[in-house]
Amino acid sequence: STPIKSSAASDVYKRQVGDTVGVTFNKASGHEGGGFGSATIAKITDTGFQYSQGGKRPKTVQLKNIKEIYKYR
Repeated sequence: STPIKSSAASDVYKRQVGDTVGVTFNKASGHEGGGFGSATIAKITDTGFQYSQGGKRPKTVQLKNIKEIYKYR
């Protein structure tokens, strides 16, 4: 079997549509240390996931750009 690319990727796959999460970007993203919070997962794909914040149109984040993903309680 092929290992998942990063721990961030495996963390994404533990999440579910509807979960509220925050993300920290990695160096590859060009926005290291940046990120976003309080985002609701709209759709999970092979390369990342779509999320919405406050009723705006969903945005997409790529797994390759995620350093850390964490769930809000």
